[in-house]
Amino acid sequence: MSNTAAHMVDNVLPALPYRQWVLSVPRRVRFLLATDHVLLSQVLDMALRKVFAWQKRAARRLGITNPMCGAIGFVQRFGSLLNLNCHFHNILPDGVFAQNNNGDVVFRPVPPPTKRDVQTLVKQIARGTEKLIAKRAQREFDDEGPALLAQEQAKSLSESSFGGGGKFMVTEHASRRHAFFFGYSLHAERIVNSDDRDGLEKLCRYASRAPIAKSRLSLADNGQVVVKLKRPLQDGRRELRFGQVELLQKLAILIPPPHKNLTRYFGVFAPAHRYRADVVAIGREPAALDQEITSKDESPMRKRGLPWAELLRRVFAIDILKCDQCGGDMKIIAIIPASEATEAILDHLGIDTHHNSATGPPPEVGAA
Repeated sequence: MSNTAAHMVDNVLPALPYRQWVLSVPRRVRFLLATDHVLLSQVLDMALRKVFAWQKRAARRLGITNPMCGAIGFVQRFGSLLNLNCHFHNILPDGVFAQNNNGDVVFRPVPPPTKRDVQTLVKQIARGTEKLIAKRAQREFDDEGPALLAQEQAKSLSESSFGGGGKFMVTEHASRRHAFFFGYSLHAERIVNSDDRDGLEKLCRYASRAPIAKSRLSLADNGQVVVKLKRPLQDGRRELRFGQVELLQKLAILIPPPHKNLTRYFGVFAPAHRYRADVVAIGREPAALDQEITSKDESPMRKRGLPWAELLRRVFAIDILKCDQCGGDMKIIAIIPASEATEAILDHLGIDTHHNSATGPPPEVGAA
């Protein structure tokens, strides 16, 4: 999560204002998206095309010719109750890209969406999704494993306390940019200013987060797992309790299909787009564009991720490479793999090297 967000801010998203577009779908559609990844991709592509079309129309009204759009799409398969809830968090610049008279790619802001714009878009997305569903034949499960998974997914949906809505109408909401239509929901209220890079990174972390934070889990005396809720339920409960096997069942149905990306790049942010490098460079200093390392054969290789120490510093403001006493930078002097030498050094420093239950490996199965 943290590494993905850092990559977005450092290597992909230029210093621009961004808006989060959150798309939720009815319960019956959530099940289809969870079991049919092709349909999920089609729905996400179609939804962003609708938003792109709105941005381009707004840009052309300002006299911008040949506007280009971009987005980062995050697929989330879970709700806050550990229920199956496929929905999308999309981060889009609050504007479009276009070439100026010199042929350079520049960012051109457009007016934010109005309440009516969001209402129109959620209608278009809902109708487009229903058309895609009608074209996709329902899958038949040939063996017991997928069938059982499908049963658990359906059960997870039925147990959810989140409303999906059943009326074919646009529902008013307190938010200026939030609309419902036949169980579909589109929210476009959250924005991040161009100078708030920390806020953008937090938003990316939120969009790419795991189903549950470890801090919300605890173990009761009876062995049940207690899940602390972010908000109380309608009946006043602030926590849920599951058996340990039951918790594993709930987590298992949230696992995405193998080799299916949950982070997607669209428009000018797509890796193969001809203007991606120009877009990424907008508003960045030349030193900040050092995103690639070159091997001996001069072939570019993208960095895989940040070092663990850098992630700790970036997320928790903890610099483990700073000496607590003098404040200087620490560095590796040597790596000593020999256990005898390691024990001698630790003994000299007064650090216990003997086995104990807190730090040693677990005992052998059947040991007293």
